[in-house]
Amino acid sequence: MDTASFIPSSEGGDDDTDIESEDESKEESETTSSMESKMASLQDQMREAIEKEDYERAAVLRDKINKLKDSN
Repeated sequence: MDTASFIPSSEGGDDDTDIESEDESKEESETTSSMESKMASLQDQMREAIEKEDYERAAVLRDKINKLKDSN
């Protein structure tokens, strides 16, 4: 009897929890990578603005970068 019995891995046998966890991990990963690419783009734009001595635009871009950092 012991060898033929089935022991569930978790109470309730809810396998959907594992799938949901994987989906959430993927979403967080995608969000992080899109945020990083957006931040990199803003930093490039800020560098260009500084090179062109467009300091007002550089300050606006700096504020956007800081806002993105704070939202993490």
